Amino acid sequence: MGKPLTELENCVLAVIGRDGPCTRYHVMRTFESSPTSRWSSTAGSIYPLLARLEARGLVASSAAAGGRGNAFVVSAAGRAAIARWVSDAPAGLAAPTED
Repeated sequence: MGKPLTELENCVLAVIGRDGPCTRYHVMRTFESSPTSRWSSTAGSIYPLLARLEARGLVASSAAAGGRGNAFVVSAAGRAAIARWVSDAPAGLAAPTED
């Protein structure tokens, strides 16, 4: 399978799986609008990351409607990677926290 995906790569893959097909810009805007500042949402981080995911066969792209860049969708291998990531999450990861 190769090198394990980073948390950011897994998150981007999950965003595309949830929202796809979507453009690089959509992915970037999703992270920009997130209340967490944990990850960078710049074009300099998202665009190469999507190229890596595509090179690994986890996403596929085609011309976006309106000719504005590429639209990405998650492949079968990408869906399997998302399922592994979610199933490997530590217990209590999404548990409520104390205020």
